[in-house]
Amino acid sequence: MLAIQRAGDKPASDRFIEKYTRWEEAVHGVLAARMRAQQKYRYTLVRYSALGE
Repeated sequence: MLAIQRAGDKPASDRFIEKYTRWEEAVHGVLAARMRAQQKYRYTLVRYSALGE
């Protein structure tokens, strides 16, 4: 992966992603649902005192 990034080879990176990543609803969907159910807050409002907020 690092060699592909260093080379800047877009076609190779696309092949890497296609080969090694996938979404399995039976696994990832269940985990995502559980993570959403455990969230206390979904969004965060960030204020920067340096910007006078």
